[in-house]
Amino acid sequence: MHLHQKMQLPVAWWLCFRAYTFADRLMDRPANSPDRLVLLELNIEKETKRAIRSHRLLHWQDRSRALFTNVCLRWFFAMAILASFIVDALETQYLPLGRGDDARGEIFFSLELAFTVLFAFELSWNMFSYWYRNN
Repeated sequence: MHLHQKMQLPVAWWLCFRAYTFADRLMDRPANSPDRLVLLELNIEKETKRAIRSHRLLHWQDRSRALFTNVCLRWFFAMAILASFIVDALETQYLPLGRGDDARGEIFFSLELAFTVLFAFELSWNMFSYWYRNN
C-alpha cells in the first residue's frame, strides 16, 4: 500500500471536519453565489495541501527542494561539472596511456573519486527532493 493510500482515510476525515467548521463562516452568503463556491474550493485546496504537508517526509521534501533549487547551489554544481571536465581533459593530456603508479595518477584518481562522490550526493538529494511528487 502506497503512502498516499494510507493517508487518504485520515486526511478525508480531517478535511470533512475542517470543511464543516469553515462552512459556518459561509452561512451569511447565499447558497448559490459564485464567491461562496470559489471560497469553498479554495479552502478545500488549501486544507488538502496543509494535510499533505503535515506528513514529516513531505515536509522535509519541501524544505530539501527549496534548498536544492537555490541559485547559488545550482551554480556550485554547475562549476563542479565544469571542473570535472577540466580535470578529465588534464588527465588525458598528462597521462595519455592511462594511470600509472606515479603521484600524478594518484592525484587524478583522488579527484575523480571526489567528483563521483559529490555527484552521487547531488543525485541522491535531487531524487529525495522530487521523489513521489505530483507537481
